[in-house]
Amino acid sequence: MSIARGWIAALALGLSALAGPAYAAPVTYYFTGGSALITIPGGTLAPVALALNGISATFDEVAPALTSFNFTTAPNQMINLITPIGGYDQITVNSATLTPGVGYAHLAATNNGGGNYSVTVAPVHTSGIYSASYSGGPIPPAVSNIPIGFDNTTPLVATIDVFNGTFELLGVTLASIQVGPLPTDIITMKADLTFRGMTQVPEPVTLALIGLGLASLAALRARRI
Repeated sequence: MSIARGWIAALALGLSALAGPAYAAPVTYYFTGGSALITIPGGTLAPVALALNGISATFDEVAPALTSFNFTTAPNQMINLITPIGGYDQITVNSATLTPGVGYAHLAATNNGGGNYSVTVAPVHTSGIYSASYSGGPIPPAVSNIPIGFDNTTPLVATIDVFNGTFELLGVTLASIQVGPLPTDIITMKADLTFRGMTQVPEPVTLALIGLGLASLAALRARRI
């Protein structure tokens, strides 16, 4: 029994030395839910919330820094316009993904205390597909599978609360869509993104160490038998 305890103690010390402080490296979080509050300048749309999925972000509390993220809308969500633009009053966001853009960098960071942080980043890139139609008939003809590609070069502020498990990214331009031939036939979608239910994703080294510990304990038990 004393030998087994000695092995377990040595193993615990080894694991703690290898793992190091929990906060020493960026941590990836998944979120249980989220929404994007969509607005279109000009009063053509009452604010509408789009559901999000595929939500993850990697955050470094020491820096602090939002090192990476990937936010994806749930598929095929329709937005009904109050006033048609370019002859269309129904816009379907087939898909949209928000990721760091080319040259992504941190411009400012603040530790607000209590596990709450604010970071200013740019650029942020949106990619995806949309479709457009008119609810009153076949004219203009519906369009589908139109690519979305937009770079938010204006700095954006992300607020991360690691204790309460929330994340906000406000003022994002999801897309600027030319739906008709006129210069005014442009739909610019603004979004305030809110996420909840942060869950830390174990790092590969942590999983490996846990596996090593379980294997060692199993081996000790087998020797006792």
